Amino acid sequence: MNNIKASSNGLSLASLIFGILAVLGSFMMFTTPIFSGLAITFAWLSRGDKKLSNQAIAGNILAIIAIVISLIIFIMLLFYMIVWAAEGLDALFYTFEQLL
Repeated sequence: MNNIKASSNGLSLASLIFGILAVLGSFMMFTTPIFSGLAITFAWLSRGDKKLSNQAIAGNILAIIAIVISLIIFIMLLFYMIVWAAEGLDALFYTFEQLL
């Protein structure tokens, strides 16, 4: 019984650590799915027959926050790229019209 508790504590601690890494790495798009996925997986594996521990809940919350931050940054970058490309095309067309 004590061995099961120790392994679930270790998994919930791993969930918390990967949740923290997910938030810290949320500005790099490629690390967020990896760390968030590991945080959520370790949290649910630590559950066993009982409810989630506080560390596992914190790991889940941090993983979800990291995913939201990453999605917001992705949408902002996508919007910026679309606006920049449109302005760049307008400038190109204007230059082309000046040449004619």
